[in-house]
Amino acid sequence: MVLATAVVVAGVATVVTVVQPEPTPPSRGCSFRNELPRPQGIQHRMKLQLGDRGSVTGITVGKRPIRMLPKAGGFTVRLAGGGRNVLSNPDFELDRDRDRIPDGWLFAPGLGRRELTDVAAHSGRRSMMVSIPAEGTSAAFSTTVRVDPQTHYVVSGWFRSMNVQPTIPPAVREPWHRKSPVRLEVVQVSNGRPLVASAHGYTDTAEWNRQFVGFKTGPDVRQVRVRGLIQQGSGTAWFDDLSVRKLFGEGTVPVGGKLERSEGVVTQHGEVEQGSLSLDATFRQHPDHVRVEGTVGTSSRRDVGLQVTYTLPINALGWQWADDARRTRVIARADTRRTRVIQEGYRSLSSSSLQRTSTYPFGAVFDRDSAVAFGVPLHKPRIFRIEYVQGEGLRLTFDLGLSRKAGPGPRADFSFVIFTADPAWGFRAVTQRYYELFPRSFVRRTDPGCEGAWFVAPPLEDIERSYRDFGLGLNMVALGKASSQSYSTWGTRYVRWDDHRGIYTSAYGHHWAFYLPIGTSESPTPSYDQATARLRAAAHGSPRDAAGARLRDEARAALHSTARDFNGRRYYERYRNFLAHYQILTPRPGAALDWSTAVRRHQVERALRTAATTGGRLDGLHLDSTSGMRRWGEADDYDRRHWGEATVPLTFSYDSGLVTLRGVLALHEHIDDMADYAHSKRMILSANFNADVWRTAGFIGADNIDYFGIEQGLQARANGGSADPFAMWKRTLAYQRPISTLDARVGKGALSLAALERQLQQNLFYGIFAGAWDPKVEAEGTGTGTKWTDDRFAETWARYTPLFKELARAGWEPVTHARTSDPAVWVERFGSPSRRLLMFTIRNETTSRRPYRLTIDLQALRRGPVRGASARERVTDAVLSVSIDRGGARGVVSDVVPPGATRVVALDLTG
Repeated sequence: MVLATAVVVAGVATVVTVVQPEPTPPSRGCSFRNELPRPQGIQHRMKLQLGDRGSVTGITVGKRPIRMLPKAGGFTVRLAGGGRNVLSNPDFELDRDRDRIPDGWLFAPGLGRRELTDVAAHSGRRSMMVSIPAEGTSAAFSTTVRVDPQTHYVVSGWFRSMNVQPTIPPAVREPWHRKSPVRLEVVQVSNGRPLVASAHGYTDTAEWNRQFVGFKTGPDVRQVRVRGLIQQGSGTAWFDDLSVRKLFGEGTVPVGGKLERSEGVVTQHGEVEQGSLSLDATFRQHPDHVRVEGTVGTSSRRDVGLQVTYTLPINALGWQWADDARRTRVIARADTRRTRVIQEGYRSLSSSSLQRTSTYPFGAVFDRDSAVAFGVPLHKPRIFRIEYVQGEGLRLTFDLGLSRKAGPGPRADFSFVIFTADPAWGFRAVTQRYYELFPRSFVRRTDPGCEGAWFVAPPLEDIERSYRDFGLGLNMVALGKASSQSYSTWGTRYVRWDDHRGIYTSAYGHHWAFYLPIGTSESPTPSYDQATARLRAAAHGSPRDAAGARLRDEARAALHSTARDFNGRRYYERYRNFLAHYQILTPRPGAALDWSTAVRRHQVERALRTAATTGGRLDGLHLDSTSGMRRWGEADDYDRRHWGEATVPLTFSYDSGLVTLRGVLALHEHIDDMADYAHSKRMILSANFNADVWRTAGFIGADNIDYFGIEQGLQARANGGSADPFAMWKRTLAYQRPISTLDARVGKGALSLAALERQLQQNLFYGIFAGAWDPKVEAEGTGTGTKWTDDRFAETWARYTPLFKELARAGWEPVTHARTSDPAVWVERFGSPSRRLLMFTIRNETTSRRPYRLTIDLQALRRGPVRGASARERVTDAVLSVSIDRGGARGVVSDVVPPGATRVVALDLTG
């Protein structure tokens, strides 16, 4: 949350008198556009052949029939939840030898007490009690369970607690966060390394509650140990009715069914599970792709979690799989011990979850002659995975949930495209074709002449003369409320200042959590009952001013809209001197106030009203943390009222095996709503788009964002590895829309001039603007001691700002039509001859000087012969020679790039 510290400063800074600078330059403004990706035209044709019961009988790309596996392919389903409990004596009722140790369980020595008790039980007569008077780790009870390797399991149990400390709020916790000390652990040893998954009971005093955790066994694991204890805590806890179950049913079930064909459209209707599950799909054949729209439904009165998989049984042995535009792998033959799976590096929403999503919304396999790809539309977000499975084929799987309590009823829809692209450019060509298949998800609404780096209320007195040197393009201010829930406003003086300089002004907002004040940062964390009482008191308060009215309204909205766990408790976490409640932003029809309405009123509309008082124009709305949804996006919401209000389909939890509403999917619903609102007023939507490449579903919302922001620098976001996968991911999701980093290290003056230049060159390679701020001094621009505005920094920035802006004007293109002679020297393309601006960025990430030859397919770029060309390297302003072959089809540029450096080759062609 980028403004947390700044707002505290702003609370002080607002009393400082600041002289409004007179805008002397003429007003430029920034235009609002609707530029769609330029179609390249159909280059490669594809046809899908379906059998009478939905099997995939063939795929033809161009005139080539693709070699198929002896598999039916098509749709299959697999049910989640409801497996058999493999845990013996899970309710502790059996004690045949009457030794007060339940049959099949062991007691380990340790602190405190651990005993079988008749005092409390969730069911039957007995439960297991663990107690420890002072903070420490208690004695444990445990048992061993036989399991299958490489299999998902769900562990659950009923917990009761009394005076358990420390207090831990019911939130999604990262592994490094402190969790409730009441633990039901599953321990496995895989490849000699112990792995632990834990379900956690409530702290303080709580009646019986059910908790869950999922785990997946390693390839060499055939047994796990289940144990209960209090770890690094104190108090008393009871455990009862434990279970260990497989997450999924045995095997997958082909859907089959009946097909009807009519003029390029095929419809399929199939039923499984004795007719209680149905699947309907429509296939529309186009020259180079097939669009598939599907719906799965149930007649059961029970909730149903399931996977829907579509498989193309392609024999792709020896083909390539691309993880991204720069990294590919050859699909090799599997060994005899296990099936080889090639997947698109998918990861979980949070590091504590086992549910995975693909990194990109598309995936493909290709060889020299053909490419076959799946694509999932960004505007219909789902939990999905794309992978190639040896012996099965190219596979797309959706995790869906069905319930009569869902808004759409007991059904869920899904959508995907099967398509082809130029195999010579593999992942890059697939990317380009994906843009063309879903052009509305990549509309460019910003004016390239106004695009630039992202800053936060920069100190005007320091940059009045040098703002052009820094390339200021997006100025984020707070005209509503900020992340710490301060009702103060700062940034009003920038609205007219930005207007007169062609700079986008975007009003900050954080829409995903309600922050309930609890005193100071040193105040103790209240128990759940105490927190609930405070929330209700705030909701029923009598406000004396606008800030009080905002607190009352949001508390009322949070009572309804906060996501809830299986037991009905609201999710929240401690954030400094607040409790941050996770909000589900689904509109509540007919309701006086829900969270979506509250943020619209107190953040968005207030920002517009405040901007209007300045006599200037607000250009955009800014959403913090749209893809940093590690916790509120990962939360499994079991509140069925929210299910009925949501328009997105449900999914299921890999921790409980039960149907849930996933916060990240509802998050997209609100981003979509905010984008429609902003665009209707000819404003843009800017956003923090921080998700690390190893935290996926980071593409959620990318179809609606017009200006992408990344807190920190690219290398800082790489977590010690190469920044390239992260930067290419962001560049691919944004396409030609502007992206900017916002680096506090630069803002605080922590980098030398040489380090700053290296960072600017790294950003330059990807066409990602470089912004800076000092969060301690820049709220309202009235702080002192800003270091990044130093003249030396301005001079360094000034050399690169024109290049950043030229690259933005040219626009990034995924297909380079150029290759370097050295694989360690990377190349990206911006622009094209048709736009009269063609530039190649060259990057050397190694520690040694690298000579290279850049071979350019001039004919593909110009679609005709080239008579002459000239080139200039723009960073050093050196003239480069260009050699063109006799037919004018190819050109070669040679140069040297220093270690850790970027060069920009501008090419001018004559025909």
